[in-house]
Amino acid sequence: MQLQKRAHAIVIGGSIAGLCAARALSSHFARVSLIERDQLPSGAAHRRGVPQSHHVHALLLRGLAELESLFPGIERELSAAGAKRMDMGSEIAHCTEWGWAPRARVDVAPLTMSRLLIESVVRARIRRELPNLELREGTRVLGLTTERSGERVLVTGAVTSQGELGAELVVDASGRHSKCLDWLAAAGVEPPAEELVDAFAGYASRFYELAPDPARWWRGMVIDAKAPLLRRWALLMPVEHGRSVLTLAGVNREYPPSDEPGFHAYLESLLSPELAREIARAKPLSDIHTHHALSNRARHFERWRRKVGGFVSLGDSAIAFNASHGQGMSMAAVSANALDAVLASTAHGDPYELTRRFHERQWKLLRTAWLLATGADLEWPETQGKRRWDHRWKMAVGVSIVRAAHEDPAIKRMIGPVFQLLAEPHSLLRPSFIARVIFAELRRRLGRSLTLLDRHEFERLPAESTRS
Repeated sequence: MQLQKRAHAIVIGGSIAGLCAARALSSHFARVSLIERDQLPSGAAHRRGVPQSHHVHALLLRGLAELESLFPGIERELSAAGAKRMDMGSEIAHCTEWGWAPRARVDVAPLTMSRLLIESVVRARIRRELPNLELREGTRVLGLTTERSGERVLVTGAVTSQGELGAELVVDASGRHSKCLDWLAAAGVEPPAEELVDAFAGYASRFYELAPDPARWWRGMVIDAKAPLLRRWALLMPVEHGRSVLTLAGVNREYPPSDEPGFHAYLESLLSPELAREIARAKPLSDIHTHHALSNRARHFERWRRKVGGFVSLGDSAIAFNASHGQGMSMAAVSANALDAVLASTAHGDPYELTRRFHERQWKLLRTAWLLATGADLEWPETQGKRRWDHRWKMAVGVSIVRAAHEDPAIKRMIGPVFQLLAEPHSLLRPSFIARVIFAELRRRLGRSLTLLDRHEFERLPAESTRS
């Protein structure tokens, strides 16, 4: 039986998290107001509220599946607009501290595209498909309206630059710099416990048109860092319209510069000179843009229990990831689908239960992504954050697995679903997987590694395409 819709919901923020949240809410509320301080572009264009849009972005396979659930047919639309799937084993040249990885298809193939394309397609979908959505662009949220009953606080709406809006639910998707906790504190709400893991990472990126080269077999290239000393890495990825995006990145304050000489010097200091050689022949299509707000921060709203009602927080407002790991957009879509499910199963008259159930479900669904991102960042010695008692042991096991995957495409194929957040890490605890990792470790210790090291071997990589 179709339940009667709730009256009105507000979404604060018009980025991916807010757009996905608005789509989920539209099935449960007669009216949804999305409030965004910027004017949202009609097409694929940069805007002030998304400074990270100039950099490489990843939509993990989990994120694509979650977006497809929210917007059926969106992969087809993205592909028609220029996005393409790219196999992570056969179409990426990948250099690590162990050399160049063998080239082999691993059947892990996410879509490659710009953040601009993803946002523009999602915006277009909600504009044409949600008749109950009201877009309030160029509007600022100045505070929340609340009612207090004993120890409980009920959020009843928002105060905006255009007046006051009442609502049964307010969704905070306003990002890392959300002011909602300050507004709730004014109503007597203690902020949730906060967990921070900061590798002091930074980006510098530029769009390019690569020089024509019929011998080029790869579509993207990754040059990894080498812990703990070489804290610089680079990623070149193809996007729509024949362009590529180069992102230079560093951790523990090895920030790449934005000036032309410094940018190229940083590129030339990486583990391999291959990417610098390629960029020397490429045509720049943009300025160099930098971004440093890349810490991991989890606000544990799930510990609020039933103290706050009529309010939920998702996206970077709740759980923000170091963008280096490419999880943010995907996890925003996960949270939006979680909100849809909780709204469908929670009684209309209990806003406190809705808030509690959503935040608990969100943390449960995002916890694996959080552990993967923070675990990788805590490998670096100057990273700020709490290291668990078993951190060193887990890192040693993780390095063995990654090193084995570097040499053995079958292992890379097995771990692909975990890093694409389609499977939990414990799914790897199978005899066949453990045996391959142990064999790779023994082979390495016996000096029989398959690692590819020099330029001569890099040029031979196409011959490795049938190795499995």
